[in-house]
Amino acid sequence: EMLRSLVGSEMCIRDRKITLPSNKRFFIVNTHMDAGKRDSDRTARKKQLEHIISTIKQRATTEALIVAGDLNLNSKNPEDVKLLENFKKELKLTDSFTGHKISKKWTILDYILYKQGEELEFKIISVGEDESFVTEEGPLSDHPALIIEVSI
Repeated sequence: EMLRSLVGSEMCIRDRKITLPSNKRFFIVNTHMDAGKRDSDRTARKKQLEHIISTIKQRATTEALIVAGDLNLNSKNPEDVKLLENFKKELKLTDSFTGHKISKKWTILDYILYKQGEELEFKIISVGEDESFVTEEGPLSDHPALIIEVSI
């Protein structure tokens, strides 16, 4: 098992390689990338995505993979969508929310992306928005709390 945290330039990555009792491995990456709408912010996010791609290609070449978190890539911004599509293509990732609706009150900045492994496939039981992520004052975030349930 490995646990690592990198913090810098408004980015945090936590990854975990889990070895199951069957000795098959599953890799999970959770990240929070640079926020902001300036060109310099998008450039920072592009570099952060490149770093994630490089790290995953070195450490998780054949394992099942989930990449989740606040990528700060606006689903309605063509430049952000281009960065997201390139990221997904480089790592052969699928968006777990394809075909699922998220409340229209939110701007989509968070993603749960996945890839099946060569030796391990998992089943997605459900994906959705945890609408209980609120207090009396309102939502606890300006983003929806996305969830995924998988069976390995």
